[in-house]
Amino acid sequence: KSKPIWSPKERLMMVEANRYVDEAFLYEGEQALYDYLMMNKDIIDVRILGEDHKNKSFTGDDLDIDIIFNSRKHSYSTTGTIKKIIKEKKIIM
Repeated sequence: KSKPIWSPKERLMMVEANRYVDEAFLYEGEQALYDYLMMNKDIIDVRILGEDHKNKSFTGDDLDIDIIFNSRKHSYSTTGTIKKIIKEKKIIM
């Protein structure tokens, strides 16, 4: 898999820009995530994960937090966008 194009801070900004997101944050390691979820489980309405986590173990799956598994039923990808730009602009790399 390729290295991500967007930095963690840029990804965070994109998530925070979604009007349906109340809070987003960066964390260092799964233990930090688990600690956050554990401390805030009573005020978290829902947690959204990619559908690739469905029927698998994930951090915080033992906590009583409603989970929505988000599907990726679109063809958008950063890699696809870059390829399109290169093709349409005839940029040689």
